Amino acid sequence: MTKAEMKKVLVVEKIIDGRMTNREGAAALGLSERQVIRLQKKYQSGKGAQELIHKNRGKRTRPTQ
Repeated sequence: MTKAEMKKVLVVEKIIDGRMTNREGAAALGLSERQVIRLQKKYQSGKGAQELIHKNRGKRTRPTQ
């Protein structure tokens, strides 16, 4: 997990615990409030922190010619 992804997890956990508002979380991550709400839903509905990992991780890129 990258540092940016870890930061997302920490901020989302703080928001869920009530220690941070959506607006504060959005400012901390450089995202909109709506994007932070979407991150919360993904975090709570699925496998937790693994849901916030970028989906292209581990995929190989096509070789350039």
